[in-house]
Amino acid sequence: MQLGWKEMWRQKRKFSMLFVITFLIVMLTTLITGLADGLAYDNGSALHELNATTYQLDPDSEGQLTRSFIDVTANTLNETMSVRPLTVTIDGKKEEVTLFALPKDGNIGPVSALRKGEVVFDPSLSENLGLGDSLIDFASNYRFTIAGEASGRYSHGPVIYTTNETWFDYLNQSEQRPYVSAEIGTESTMSDALVMSQQDLIESVPG
Repeated sequence: MQLGWKEMWRQKRKFSMLFVITFLIVMLTTLITGLADGLAYDNGSALHELNATTYQLDPDSEGQLTRSFIDVTANTLNETMSVRPLTVTIDGKKEEVTLFALPKDGNIGPVSALRKGEVVFDPSLSENLGLGDSLIDFASNYRFTIAGEASGRYSHGPVIYTTNETWFDYLNQSEQRPYVSAEIGTESTMSDALVMSQQDLIESVPG
């Protein structure tokens, strides 16, 4: 051991360089790991914020909410969630968002105070949106009214949250059949439902 220390001291320039290189490799690995964790959280942060642990999806959805289509009626007794990518216009400019429709009385997500047609949006969508402003769905011209802000991102894009009441009204006005993306909890109207935990659902988010 003593000879080793003497050798390191005699060739301190050489060993100093080895120490610096090792330190930089460790720092780079730490930064990359942190970046990967941050990107993973950003990819599914909207799901992280939901107060639910189990979801029932269409068995053909491959675990992706935007590919899950469950036929329901607007007055279904089960708590449901719907997720759909939209292109909305803000003052004539197109923006890509993901719509999350949640049960108003289920304490799942930031929608308990919303009325029909209202949404809350992730601040990364725009700095110029305020209460009472509108988001207009490009495909159907359905008008969503801003009622507040709530953090949430899905597939590295901003989320807008609304209620199931607004969701079914949106489908009706755009002349689409009523459906939802998932039933929340352990009960399901489907005998062959794909049961997923919150973590499994997050890991299945595209991106």
